[in-house]
Amino acid sequence: MRYLLLLVLSLSSTIAFSEPKKEDKQRVGVKWGGFPAAKFTTDDGLSIGAFVQRFDYADHVLPFKTLLTLRPRYATRGNSGLMGSYQETRLYGSKSRLNFVFWLLKNPNQNYFGVGDYT
Repeated sequence: MRYLLLLVLSLSSTIAFSEPKKEDKQRVGVKWGGFPAAKFTTDDGLSIGAFVQRFDYADHVLPFKTLLTLRPRYATRGNSGLMGSYQETRLYGSKSRLNFVFWLLKNPNQNYFGVGDYT
């Protein structure tokens, strides 16, 4: 069964990529996407968050010219934070790619008390 699923996925991707490219009128300018998220666990309490993406296609640049991704998360107990990334596929007009990722975390359950006995 696993091999059948793999075969179907590989065939569908081959068919999808072998079609001639059409003019894509959706990939022009700036597009936004995202969705909210919420959960409850006994360890973290109530957690709310989101996943937001900003695509900049400029003038039909594939897959995109720039992509900004933000994932904020807040928990009533437990860790909260913000994860973000920025990607640019055409760095200064070349084919070089820039990928920058950052994390900001807050965990109230793990306090920092210095570096061992030297503080």
